[in-house]
Amino acid sequence: MTVRKNVKKIAAAAGILPLAMGVATLTAPSPRPTPTARAAATAEAKCPELLSDCPKEGCGGDPALNKLKNRIDKPAAAKVEEWKLSDIIDLNENSPQTWSKTNSRKSLKTLGEGTPVIVKGLLVHAEPYRGGEGCNCGLKGNDNIDFHLNLVARKNDSRDDSVVVELTPRARLAGWTVPKLNKLGDMESAPAYVRVTGWLLFDSQHPSFANFAHLHRGTAWEVHPVTKFEVCTLSKAKCDLGNGWKPLEQFP
Repeated sequence: MTVRKNVKKIAAAAGILPLAMGVATLTAPSPRPTPTARAAATAEAKCPELLSDCPKEGCGGDPALNKLKNRIDKPAAAKVEEWKLSDIIDLNENSPQTWSKTNSRKSLKTLGEGTPVIVKGLLVHAEPYRGGEGCNCGLKGNDNIDFHLNLVARKNDSRDDSVVVELTPRARLAGWTVPKLNKLGDMESAPAYVRVTGWLLFDSQHPSFANFAHLHRGTAWEVHPVTKFEVCTLSKAKCDLGNGWKPLEQFP
């Protein structure tokens, strides 16, 4: 009799144990995802499919850089500084050669990042960037991508001596198109003389010469975004005196 009672007690205990374990499993908190798992989940997060839904920080890449690329405010005319293309290229001497998106951009601001500038140059190249960029949430199509333009100071300069200025989908006007830019002049033999206003930016995606040499440019510093685009309709000498400038959007 005693043995049977003990057997019943053991059986009862055996039935309770898995039940208790099941309850513990249900009530125990889920383990927190590791940093690696969180990073993987972020990388797999789907970017918006419309530019209107793309945040200023973009989707992918460096959020701080993307935010600067996506600004849409226009500088006050009284605060715009006149720079030469050579002034921008000269910034290379004190610019960082490596960059991480965890870096503070304060040192770049000291060099001039965020300065509203106006520069003049010969337009020797213009094309849409079709690769899809983090600032534009990786979207493609002319309405969603930046237009990359190369300006040089002298007719015999190559793109390797140029400064890149960018027309962004958020800031460019309806009349700013690549076909129109290509009609302004022969970019090889008679490039158009243009004047652009915008924000000085260090494109830290490719900070060193080794990073941007294959991109055919003289510096990682850019005017980006461009907020005003004008074309010289008279001689260069007259335009340098302030005459003969016509907004790009007024060209047919």
